[in-house]
Amino acid sequence: MAVLIYREILRLRNQTHKAWAHIDVQLKRRYELIPHLIETAREHIHHEHEALNRVLAAHSDALAANTVRERAEAESAVKPALTHVLGLADEHPVLSCHEVMEKLKEELRRTEEKIHFAREYYNEIADTYNRKLQSFPNNILVGLGALRPQELFEPA
Repeated sequence: MAVLIYREILRLRNQTHKAWAHIDVQLKRRYELIPHLIETAREHIHHEHEALNRVLAAHSDALAANTVRERAEAESAVKPALTHVLGLADEHPVLSCHEVMEKLKEELRRTEEKIHFAREYYNEIADTYNRKLQSFPNNILVGLGALRPQELFEPA
């Protein structure tokens, strides 16, 4: 019985790692798009230097984040800064019609959707895993091993 319980817990833990990898891929994709977006926007809204720098600073912080918690904190800065710059681009007459900017915005929109769905899936699996760790008799086995709860990915 203990072996079956332990195998189930390990299976769930591995699923959380796999689900996190899906989030990580999508976040990295977004991080690849941000410098292109900023360069395209900088040509036309250079007077918004501070807003562009905020996105780049948040982008750098996000790239340096290693844990789920650090990534969630970094994402709390990236998303609003990016939304602000996209709003500025929409208001600018040349940028709102710029083909490259439109492609970048569409790719970012699709990536955001993928991040959203990947985050929901990860949080669901991590929550299931965490509840499994806390339930009896699983919690006794967990105390003997090196299994730790997974943090949920919840940017503020």
